[in-house]
Amino acid sequence: MSQAADRLTLGATTITYLIDGSGDHNPDTMLPGLDWAAHPGSLTHGHLVLTFGAFLVRVGDRNILADLGIGLLDMDIPGLAHVKGGRLLKSLAEQGLSPEDIDTVVYTHLHLDHIGWTSDVPPTLHGQGANTPSGLTFSRARHLMAEPEWRHWTTGEGAHQMGGPDPVATLGPLAGVIEFVQDGDTIAPGVTVEDTAGHTWPSSSATPPARARSRC
Repeated sequence: MSQAADRLTLGATTITYLIDGSGDHNPDTMLPGLDWAAHPGSLTHGHLVLTFGAFLVRVGDRNILADLGIGLLDMDIPGLAHVKGGRLLKSLAEQGLSPEDIDTVVYTHLHLDHIGWTSDVPPTLHGQGANTPSGLTFSRARHLMAEPEWRHWTTGEGAHQMGGPDPVATLGPLAGVIEFVQDGDTIAPGVTVEDTAGHTWPSSSATPPARARSRC
């Protein structure tokens, strides 16, 4: 992926895509009924290859991450994909930053491929990891999300669904430190939360990159 393709500049704000890994997905599961013959070049060896990562938002002296990739995983998700991550911190270092430089983490939602670097233990599909996290990867950062998203996965019907946040690797380290934001909140100069609820229904998602603005 070229630098020109993975960075967007809006005035004094830059948004950079940091790759973490990729997945070889079953195209018929991802987009059932689609005639792939009408889309030559879209598949690689019969798979739909999609990347995972995070968006680095830089404005002034602020360094914000939107989502945290899939983490140090190399696993099969039956019927869906083989996924492999682990590159996010290297991608961050290529931008001249370390985890200690990140001041804010914003989660759009808590599906497995958006939370992988929450702690120093990668998430699993069913929370069956043998290791206990020692702390948050971005220990100096505020961790933000919409309150309905958190409630959905911790006390609502999502607490019993596969594909949500690992209770050990993700929810445990976030409990007590998570802060809630809502539509219209400003989390940095020119960076505003926009409610795009629905992907983890009935969640409310926070997506700062969609509303990053710079006042010149």
